[in-house]
Amino acid sequence: MPPQEQIRTQTGIPGLDEMLDGGFLKASSILVSGGCGCGKTTLSMQYLVNGVREFGEHGVFVSFTESPETLKRDMASFEWGIKELESAGSLSVLRLDPQALLQVIREDYGEIRDVIKDTQATRLVIDPISTFNIIVENMFERKMSLLKFCEWLKKNKCTAILTSEVEKRGDFFTESGFEEFVVDCVLVMYNIQIKNSRQNALEVLKMRGSSHSKKIAPFVFDKKGISVSPEEKLFWDVDQ
Repeated sequence: MPPQEQIRTQTGIPGLDEMLDGGFLKASSILVSGGCGCGKTTLSMQYLVNGVREFGEHGVFVSFTESPETLKRDMASFEWGIKELESAGSLSVLRLDPQALLQVIREDYGEIRDVIKDTQATRLVIDPISTFNIIVENMFERKMSLLKFCEWLKKNKCTAILTSEVEKRGDFFTESGFEEFVVDCVLVMYNIQIKNSRQNALEVLKMRGSSHSKKIAPFVFDKKGISVSPEEKLFWDVDQ
């Protein structure tokens, strides 16, 4: 049996596990960062759905911005059967009021903790983690809150995606510029304009304790979700 730190949690997303050298490290925290319309929420939900359908792992999606009804409506074009998975108790979709976040943190993650325990979930999505920036004003307290949360995830053996909506600013991929240093893995998603067209792409910017692809790979959306093509060239590579 491999050492604990090398046990993988596969995403089941075509092409992505290849870039991750087999998947995320189990019980790790993953930041998925990118601008508006890059596919962060889609990738995150697909990670949970695949966890249930392909690997028998229960999942929890926690949103601070959208209601469960809105999320399910937005995901209705994909052949995922989210309502069916909810009815079976293998997928939970929650909305938490951002104003309640501090209380959730102080109560050892209260509602999040309870639903993970009740469903025995091992996959979690927080969408978006940038809510910490709104509620926790002090930078030091914000960083310590995120560190504490990531440690709590490891303790509870959850492999968690934390989304952050932000455009790249210099060498930073989050609003505060520290989240990418706290988490174990960073995926950056792009919606790139090339002349009069756009192309979606992603890269594995960081993966602590593991090798990973250094490529920026294109991806497409279809009825099954996102499909990544690590061996395909981007538009600008073809033009050059």
